[in-house]
Amino acid sequence: MDTVTNNPYEDFPFTITRTFLGQLHIECPGTPELILYPTEKTFAVIINTEVLSARISKDLYYMIEIKVNISTAIDCGLKAHDLMFVYVVFVNITDESLDSESIHKILNDTIPKSKYNDINSIVFNATNATGYPVVLDKKQFEESIIDKGTSESDDDDLSEFDQKIDN
Repeated sequence: MDTVTNNPYEDFPFTITRTFLGQLHIECPGTPELILYPTEKTFAVIINTEVLSARISKDLYYMIEIKVNISTAIDCGLKAHDLMFVYVVFVNITDESLDSESIHKILNDTIPKSKYNDINSIVFNATNATGYPVVLDKKQFEESIIDKGTSESDDDDLSEFDQKIDN
C-alpha cells in the first residue's frame, strides 16, 4: 500500500525545512476585576508582527524570525494579557532563477502569512492556560505584519555558520 502525503507548498518555489518557538513571554495582570466580570470573549486589541529574514548559507537557505506582540482584553474592555513570542522558520528557496525581490516577498510576506495557523495555535494555547483564550483574526494578523528586511550574510559569516553545522 502506497502512502501519499500532501505537501501544501508543493507548487511553491520553497521548502520549509524546520520551525520552532524561539521564546515566549506572557504577562497577565491577574487583577481582581478580571475575576469579577464574567466574559464571553477575549480578543486581541493590538497585534504587532515583525518579520526579519537572513540568508544563512551559500545555497538559498534562509532563517525567518517572526516576532509577535499581542495585547488582549476581555469583552468588557479590561486588559487580559500581553503576549510576546518569536517563531522561527528555516526555508530553502528551491527555484534558483528567482530574483532577490521575489525571494524577499516569499520570505517576508508569503511564508509569515502561511504560518497563521501555527502562530494562532501558539497564541490560543498560551492564553488558554490563563483562563482567557484568544483566537487571532486572520485578517488582523496579516495586516499586522511589518517587513523588517532581509539580510545577506557575507562569506565569513557563512563559513563560521557552516563550521558550526559541521561540528
